[in-house]
Amino acid sequence: MQELTRVIAQALVDAPEQVNITTSASGHTQILNLRVGQEDTGKIIGRQGRTISAFRTILNAVAAKEKKRVILEIVDNDEHSARSTPRLRLVQVEHRRVASV
Repeated sequence: MQELTRVIAQALVDAPEQVNITTSASGHTQILNLRVGQEDTGKIIGRQGRTISAFRTILNAVAAKEKKRVILEIVDNDEHSARSTPRLRLVQVEHRRVASV
């Protein structure tokens, strides 16, 4: 599973030498932590997350064949998972009507 992840990730990024994958396993679940160069993170995620979603679908299909489960996480350069990064809060802006003369 780790080698498949490496091949796909290296094909997507501009700096394939910066692709680094670490794994941890718990029972039938394997967690893959994918680290790429800072400028390549967007290429792995894709527009609206479509690329990473397809990436995870492929890995889950292979894992299902082996009766296992796989979790793919993108790790940023600050050692935090992209999933655990706090989401931006939406700020409501008060709109005022301008009186027309």
